[in-house]
Amino acid sequence: KADGTDFNNRVADCRLAARVIAAKLGLDWNQIKQLQPLMVAQNMTPKELLENVEKHLHPDVYTKDEIMGILGTSESTFATIIGKSSNEVFRLYDRAVHVAGEASRVAEFRRICDENPSDIQVLGTLIDESHLSLKDKYNVSIDELDNLTQICRDAGALGSRLVGAGFGGCTISMVPKEIVDQFITKVWEAYYKPLNVSFEEAASKHLFVTSPCAGACVLKVPS
Repeated sequence: KADGTDFNNRVADCRLAARVIAAKLGLDWNQIKQLQPLMVAQNMTPKELLENVEKHLHPDVYTKDEIMGILGTSESTFATIIGKSSNEVFRLYDRAVHVAGEASRVAEFRRICDENPSDIQVLGTLIDESHLSLKDKYNVSIDELDNLTQICRDAGALGSRLVGAGFGGCTISMVPKEIVDQFITKVWEAYYKPLNVSFEEAASKHLFVTSPCAGACVLKVPS
């Protein structure tokens, strides 16, 4: 689903949300194609973007005619905006709340890491909030991922969420290093063992221990 219509539908929702908010703010919505450029155009913080989403979008689904009326556009232009989406109704509010909320959570996560990295409980809560938003607002989780993230929390993870585009895939959990071995055993017992996956297979192919590190960057070496 992540490489098909379902994901395209969410892209279309976000594009339309950005344009509707831009129109409500009196901007040239033709120049605003996504939520991030809207933030830049208005010099918004992620929190301010979320405030604008809540102010200018309603929680109910939008119809094509309603959006066309707000933008004052034609069907052909509307079709160009939504691209390959198969939506007949559009969930602008939920999708935009997720995007803006996720940006706000990332900013807060980084702030805590910079200013108070020992506050790991708050970091875990942000991770859990991210999964809940992916589940309820972006609607890209599935029952198995929801089950697995809860198993991980019950096993001692401070936070757990899906990673990737959703509709299946993997989870990532923040686990105190002193309980990693215990955590792996508990997750195996609760999730993999009932699926007849041996501990050895789960530990070697499905459960990976990593540590936080710097992301990809460009290093300039003096000549």
